[in-house]
Amino acid sequence: MGALDGTTPAKPAVTPDSGTVFAREAAAEGMVLVRNTGILPLDPGAVTRIAVIGHNADRARTQGGGSATVVPEEVVSPLDGIIAAFPDAQVEYALGAVVQEGLAELGS
Repeated sequence: MGALDGTTPAKPAVTPDSGTVFAREAAAEGMVLVRNTGILPLDPGAVTRIAVIGHNADRARTQGGGSATVVPEEVVSPLDGIIAAFPDAQVEYALGAVVQEGLAELGS
């Protein structure tokens, strides 16, 4: 399409362990530590509003593919489980990012 015409690709320094180092740093930077200061477990009667965000909250992904496929007797999505666990709360759901199934067409 010509979008990269006239550019020179950067040549990053690559070492045999750079992928491992990067993966470890990315994992460490993505962690969130939570300390329970007495708020957990939540009292269902005290919770008034809950925000649930994410495609897989509404559509539970319960199995792998191929030989990892096991069809459960019953599936409760995280959203349905939260609604059932907090019957008096106002639960608001937003789709967020869609989890793509298969290959998506790449637009120009």
